Amino acid sequence: MEIRQQIRDWPTRYHFSPRRANLLRPLLPYFEGKDVLEVGAGCGAISRFLGESGARVVALEGSGARARITAARCKGLGNVDVVADVFQSFPVEARFDVVTLIGVLEYARIFFAHSGEDDPVDAMLQHARRFLRPGGVLILAIENQLGLKYFAGCLEDHVSVPMFGIQDLYSENGVVTFGKQELVTRLQASGFVSQSWFYPFPDYKLPTSVVTEDGMAAHSTVDLSPLMSASVVADSQTPPRFLFSLEQAWGVVYRNGLAGDLANSFLVVAGGEDMPRHDPNVLVHHYSVERLPRFSKAVMIRQGESGARVESRLLCPQSAAAPGDRLGLKLADGDFLAGSLWQKELFRALNKQNWSVGELALWADIWVGHLLELISIERQSIGLDTRIDGCLLDAVPRNLLVNGIAGQFIDLEWNWKEGVEFGHLLYRAIMLGLLSVGSVAAPCDPCLLNAGNLFVAVCRELGFDFSWERFERVHCLEREIQYQVNGVEWIRFDEIAGYRLSAR
Repeated sequence: MEIRQQIRDWPTRYHFSPRRANLLRPLLPYFEGKDVLEVGAGCGAISRFLGESGARVVALEGSGARARITAARCKGLGNVDVVADVFQSFPVEARFDVVTLIGVLEYARIFFAHSGEDDPVDAMLQHARRFLRPGGVLILAIENQLGLKYFAGCLEDHVSVPMFGIQDLYSENGVVTFGKQELVTRLQASGFVSQSWFYPFPDYKLPTSVVTEDGMAAHSTVDLSPLMSASVVADSQTPPRFLFSLEQAWGVVYRNGLAGDLANSFLVVAGGEDMPRHDPNVLVHHYSVERLPRFSKAVMIRQGESGARVESRLLCPQSAAAPGDRLGLKLADGDFLAGSLWQKELFRALNKQNWSVGELALWADIWVGHLLELISIERQSIGLDTRIDGCLLDAVPRNLLVNGIAGQFIDLEWNWKEGVEFGHLLYRAIMLGLLSVGSVAAPCDPCLLNAGNLFVAVCRELGFDFSWERFERVHCLEREIQYQVNGVEWIRFDEIAGYRLSAR
């Protein structure tokens, strides 16, 4: 928590966010009890995770200042040695079970340009291979030159220029990224004939989800695109204006089997023919780590004989609930159910030109109907002050699965033990839904881009006079809930009342 509280901008978020470790959480079997050479340790976010995972780690960092930070961060871990040296001159003496190049290969043309090899990228890959024992693996993470977010207007990560990578404007002595097929070919040419591919979302730097090759191949039987769509607002490197809705586009891309080629980043485990394999039944790993330890969890979707299943576990099961906790967490395993999340219809409504309050009200009204059916209350009997069981705190559109006219709420993990007013649930359904949208089309009235005004207007269209005083009161309660979950201060009322949707 102390480190998280120092996050205030992109550099500190990149170096200090607990989401950094999500990239390697699916690969724990490769690390436990193994010798790992981490190339480009930075400020130690991955180094600390590897050490706590039971690996014997040599964390190699070319910057003396960052190496000192890594050493301080790994203090107390006797299985982590931090070395301040550059990779190309680091002596090839020891052999390792794993070598990692996480955010490193893209700099090969800068640091390996004078290696004596014709191609510095190939030279770096071949140098990494020299450190591996028989059966060892290279773990590589890098941005996709053809990532979908770059088509949508996101700046190229290293030069901060839109469309830079897509137009292949990389120089011979600067950074470079690759599309999937080119990276496959380069790895094979360097002796990494066996490869397992993973796809972190929103990207490899701060992932919330990691989809496997089998998850990408399962597009005809399961729909994993809601995780991809939800990751859009989790990306800390978005452009001032998107060119199209990424939330909408991921659904189309996934069902057409193109999500792997257009993923924003790649995570690759590569080795020889004797390389150990990942569990082929796992489709996706999803992590919620920006919470207090007692609430942090991992969710895995696994393919079984009778269909896909969802499995959940606590990441810190030893962290006990605090005395007087007003919030409870419930984990439940179950079948991966067919249907469409109602949140997707919000994305669709907001991405039609000239959308109106009425269209959003129709979307919200469907959710209200399914909620009232669940709690067995007639429409004319519900009011903003009506108190509902607190175990329905998360009975909102992102957890409403609709199949035809039937609806079912899923993943109701939170319980606010005092119960929840319907007005607060209405706020969570609409306002938190609006905050989860990366971009929108132009509305019929520009004033609707103010999320606070839009929320109040939608409520009135539904027949609920949601005053600004009530708005502030339920927002303050939501801030308290968010603080109990995450341990950090959430957005203030003046910020949320003035929050503007990003219009294209």
